[in-house]
Formats: sequence, C-alpha cells, structure tokens
Amino acid sequence: MAAAYGTRSVEVYEKVKCVGSGTYGCVYEAKHKATGERVAMKKIKTLNEAEGIPITTLREIAALKALRHPNLVQLKEVVVSKQKDDNDDDLGGGGAAADDSAYSNHGTETGVDYASGSIYLVLEFVPHDLTGLLQSGHVFTEVAAKYIMKQLLEALQYMHLRDVVHRDIKCSNILLTADHEVKLADYGLARTARTNPKFTNKVVTLWYRAPELLLGGNDYDGSIDMWSAGCVMAELFLGHPIFAGKVEADQMAKIIDVCGSAVEEVNGISHLPHYEKFIQPDKRTWQLKTMMNSKAEKRKRPLPKGFLELLDKLLQIDPKKRFNAEQALQSEYFRSHPHLQDPATVSTWIPTITSASCHEMATRKAKKESGAQAILNAASKSKHQLAEKSKHPLEKKPRAAMPPAPPSATSLFISKLGYTTAPLPRYCNIA
Repeated sequence: MAAAYGTRSVEVYEKVKCVGSGTYGCVYEAKHKATGERVAMKKIKTLNEAEGIPITTLREIAALKALRHPNLVQLKEVVVSKQKDDNDDDLGGGGAAADDSAYSNHGTETGVDYASGSIYLVLEFVPHDLTGLLQSGHVFTEVAAKYIMKQLLEALQYMHLRDVVHRDIKCSNILLTADHEVKLADYGLARTARTNPKFTNKVVTLWYRAPELLLGGNDYDGSIDMWSAGCVMAELFLGHPIFAGKVEADQMAKIIDVCGSAVEEVNGISHLPHYEKFIQPDKRTWQLKTMMNSKAEKRKRPLPKGFLELLDKLLQIDPKKRFNAEQALQSEYFRSHPHLQDPATVSTWIPTITSASCHEMATRKAKKESGAQAILNAASKSKHQLAEKSKHPLEKKPRAAMPPAPPSATSLFISKLGYTTAPLPRYCNIA
C-alpha cells in the first residue's frame, strides 16, 4: 500500500540541481537514493503552521491527483522536510500572476500531512521544455512541430472535457522527452469552470494571454487556453514569441497589428471593461497571413498545408469564434501529409533530441553568463590596449612643410625688374 501524501521524508531523494524557478519556488532535478530513478521535485515556498500551504499548491495537487493523461505530467508523491530548508538555491522568477495569495493552514483536501517543514511535489522528470530548446537554437522539423501540437491539443481536450482550464499554457510549461513526447506541466493556476464563477483576469503569462483577459474579462472558459495554444503553434514555426508585448496595452496593440480589429462591435468582447480603451476606432486589417508568409519566405521554409488556416482559428480575437481543441484536431492541418496516425511517420521523420537536458532557466543562465563574459572580455581588451598605449606614448610628429606656392604673375614681373619679392616680417614697424 502506497504511503499517504506528505508522510514520507524528502531525505529519500538526493537533489542534483535546480532546473526551474518561479513564484512558487524552485524545481530540482533529483534522484531516488535507493532506486536511482530521476524525478523532478517542486519545492513550494512559504510553509509554516501559521500560513499553511499556498492555495495554488492545494489546487495543483488536487489537479495532479484527478487528471491522468499521457500528455500531462504525473505526480508521484508529496514529501516533506522536517524543518524549513530555505537555504537551498531557490531562485526568484516571474510567470503568470496567481488569482490570490491566500494560504490554507491545512492540507486535508489533498491528503497532505505536514508539520512546519518544506513541502515538495515529486513529479516525473522530463529533460526538456520548449522554451529552453527554442532559445538554444533548436529547430523543430515540420513533422516534429505537428506532433507536439497534436499532443498539446489532446491534453487540452482531455482537460476541457472535464471543465478544467489550465490558465498558464506557454512554451516553458510544455515539457518534452527526447522522443518529442509532450508532458504539460504546472497546474498551480488550473481551475474548474463547471460552476461558471467569476475568475481573475490576471492569469496566463503576458505573451500568451488571450485578448478577453487583456480587456478585463473574468467569465472566461477553456478558450483562453486555445489562444495560448495558437501562440505556441506560431512560436514553434517562428522560433520566437509571436506577440512579445512589454505591458498589457502594448500586448493588445501587437495583437491588433497582426489579427486586426473591427469598427463594429465584436460580440465576444465588446462588453468587456477595457474594450473601448484598447480597441481603436480605426479599422486594422488582418495581417496574419502576410506576416507568416513573409517569415516563411525569409526562412526559406514554406508553411505546411492547413497551418495558416488553423492558426487563424486559434488566434481569433472573439473567443466565440475561436476553435476548441476537438475542432483543431479535426482541422486540415492534421488531416494533411505527413499523417501522424502512422507510427512509422513519428519514428522515422522525428529525430531524437540528443542534446543534454535543456530547460528555460538553464538557457537563460547560459545567455546571461555568455553576455557577462563578453562584457568582461571587451573590458579586458580595452584595458590591455590602454596599457600598451601608456608604454608607448604617441610622439608628436612635426607637421610636414607645405610645398612653396607657385610664383604669381605679379611677382614674376617684379623679379624681372630686379626687385626682391621676399615677404616683409610678420610684425614690423613701418616708419
């Protein structure tokens, strides 16, 4: 019989390194001391008897226990430490905003038994995430990108049929095995939409946030996940986020520049609080096709059949017109060659990822270190050049004498008369 959640000590695992961080805490690669099994341990910040477990953690544990699908990361167990171990290498991070910062001083709804130590979610270990791979320069083949999207949509279809909205779909939450198997992670913001409550709109990382959230909507459903899936689909092709705004207003402007806007009211969003603030009266035409075709031409990589049509249906500003997961999976994009229903297609045309474990935090850290090293190298070179100049100061070279001017016609005439043409001293007294 398996031990109850939270009854085993973290001491049965050995931490290897921190592979991710965020508002929740830190994710470690770890291994089971007895079996050697690799796992991911997600440490949750702030746990004591007064504050208890963060509500987002309780929701995540509940979701992980309730949802079982091949493309959803699986929870193995929850372990605790005897005392808080805040001296670990927890690194701060950003991410989507949570809808509350409340804590629960009990864990009975999830079966977690804890005292005043730290709590860890033990998850299956997956070596890569999409952000890490894309930032490292990895290029996904047409078949690989289609295979990834198919699995993501199947995971969302499973969740949405159970009225669960993920609310933080983004590339760094899409984990990937060496064989391109998708494992969707991070359910801290997941909520059930069954009772149709009013939610916060401060969810989903900005670059993947649906227009209805940016416009202040709080009665959304799984359609916000479908918008995010469209952003992921575009990013797999482009190699970078399609909408990379700095703040909400800038994000909405970037969306309108590509997806267009209409003068007439859009049924799905015209009632939202910030509709008039963000939707400008001048009509913007749909530029998605033009932009994607231009990118495809520059990259010398044609758009797959049905790709643009599906992307358009996912990136509809009006959520009522946006495809759901089932419609997306039935689109021409997935019915066109190469057909993923054939196992030989997947095994033959999708190369195994041979690179070492690649997560967003690792690539970000490597880029930061590379940039810092470049600055140090430039500073060292400049310092060396200055030192060399101090050893060999530049000597002033005498100015080259100007060639004598050719004699003028007047001076030639005077010299013929026997007079000198030598100039007078610069300063002289003429009596």
